[in-house]
Amino acid sequence: MDKENNVYKDSNIEIKENILKFSNHVIQLSNVSSVSISPMEKRKIPSELYIGAIAGLILLIYIPVLGIIVAGIAIFVILKIISDNNALGYYLKISVNSRENYYFNASERRFLSEIVNVMENCFNSTNPHITIDMKNSNIQYGDGNVFQSK
Repeated sequence: MDKENNVYKDSNIEIKENILKFSNHVIQLSNVSSVSISPMEKRKIPSELYIGAIAGLILLIYIPVLGIIVAGIAIFVILKIISDNNALGYYLKISVNSRENYYFNASERRFLSEIVNVMENCFNSTNPHITIDMKNSNIQYGDGNVFQSK
């Protein structure tokens, strides 16, 4: 789990009657205000990195070795942030009435859409018992009926 963003990786979600369970959390289904597919927020590139890259380029004129090191490090970190942002993808976002958001990652967006449909059915059903295996993209209905996303 990424505590900073409430991101749960490879977690199982269990829904039984009016309870939603995952990791060390138990939430009443009636307290869930929305379930959606959401892109994760992208990390911003700090302005200090741009300043470092420019300073490194200026240093190239006066102290070439130091200029290459400073500019190289700044440009490397900028490219790393851009690369990480491009790899974020989509997450299942569960919002509760307390304005807390929980994010779950999955290997593909289609599986996330299936989970949203399952959650919608759970909101309308009386006694659902569903286990969602985020790591293996499985949805298990009841005690043994498995739907595997491909």
